[in-house]
Amino acid sequence: MNPIRFRDAEHESFYYRMLEERQCNDGYHRALFYTLGISRDSRSHIRDLFDFSNGGIKPEGLKASWQTGSSIRVCRLAFILWKVGRNQAGNATPRPTNYSIAATLSISLKQFAFDIRIIAEARRGRSSG
Repeated sequence: MNPIRFRDAEHESFYYRMLEERQCNDGYHRALFYTLGISRDSRSHIRDLFDFSNGGIKPEGLKASWQTGSSIRVCRLAFILWKVGRNQAGNATPRPTNYSIAATLSISLKQFAFDIRIIAEARRGRSSG
């Protein structure tokens, strides 16, 4: 498997720090923290987006005043990856219909789409071939 491509050193540091803090390395957490780590804004406000005490996302963070157009797209994509196939109780959930991945990504984020897909497929136990 190819190494994961990070946007910058801060993105990489954030990704590994969050996995270590959460002490969970499953595909859901890897996809979530990788994606949230792309944006400096979402990295800076991770506690507005993820509840480390109960291990769940905080959708209300999408409406926070610090959100920008780019950061909200990153957060939506991260939440899509988190929610598809699971809910907070661990039960299967349908794919959200209010956001498409194509509409969520901006041009500046599309360079990371392949890496996000690799992480998400690994989460589901598939390889990208």
